[in-house]
Amino acid sequence: MHIQIIQVIFTNTEKMEPVQKKYIYNGEVITASQLVSIAFSNRAFKFGDSLFETIRYSNRNILFLSEHVLRLKLSMPFLKMKIPSFFSFEYFLNKISDLLYANDLQDKSARIRLTVFRKGSGQYYPESNEVDYLMEAEELPNKLYLMPSQGLAIDVFQDVVKPINRLANLKTGNALIYILAAINKDTLKLDDCLILNEKHNICEATSSNIFAVKNNMLLTPPLSEGCVSGIMRKQIQKLAENRKMLVIEKPFNPHVLLDSDEVFITNTIQGIQWIRQFQSRIYEKKMFTQMFIELFNEMILK
Repeated sequence: MHIQIIQVIFTNTEKMEPVQKKYIYNGEVITASQLVSIAFSNRAFKFGDSLFETIRYSNRNILFLSEHVLRLKLSMPFLKMKIPSFFSFEYFLNKISDLLYANDLQDKSARIRLTVFRKGSGQYYPESNEVDYLMEAEELPNKLYLMPSQGLAIDVFQDVVKPINRLANLKTGNALIYILAAINKDTLKLDDCLILNEKHNICEATSSNIFAVKNNMLLTPPLSEGCVSGIMRKQIQKLAENRKMLVIEKPFNPHVLLDSDEVFITNTIQGIQWIRQFQSRIYEKKMFTQMFIELFNEMILK
């Protein structure tokens, strides 16, 4: 299977000196001062009535843009949001290019966040199902994905479980369970925490999907367990299948991880992060983590 990474070619190469951070709101470049009035009036702020995509830009490459656009357009109908006719791969490619240029990020790495939210105000019942969108970018420190030198120490977040329903697979503006889990991992001096679903199985980490390796088989929870339908999750599965590696989707409980040879978590911004410790289990192996990092970095450098 082909994994698509899109290289951006900027026709205007004159260097810019941005006075303040720029955003794109409904196709137009705006400043932070213009953003204030938008922030307090939209339904994303009031109700979390939104979807978002986080996209990585490295070495003048936009990673997996077609996958991000597809996920967004598949998610919007479920939330009864109308998809604008211009929401296309080409449109977002051009707007991301404009955003990067406006912030002088053409030759840097960046994290791009695209938030789509329902228009209008109203209360829980919306006045409209049409949408607005906001796009922002921030610089990332590294051009390539890096292997954490010490590995991550993780454990399970026990206080709140994640319901299993169709919303669980979407990247919505409601992130309270992830926020609480992130606070918990900080309190416990961990690098990350794992989220439990209503069956008390592990479905994901605070901002990542989870994989385990056992006897050279790649294991990950299915979407039916309530994990976000991650872009990097899908790419890892494609790469593994291309290399004739057996990929098994199965529910994860702590015993699955404790019995595994290697564990890693994935997202498009940080890439693939090796887990060194889960509870009392120390993982020495990181061969597959390193392999996937190298494969993705090869794509970025092309």
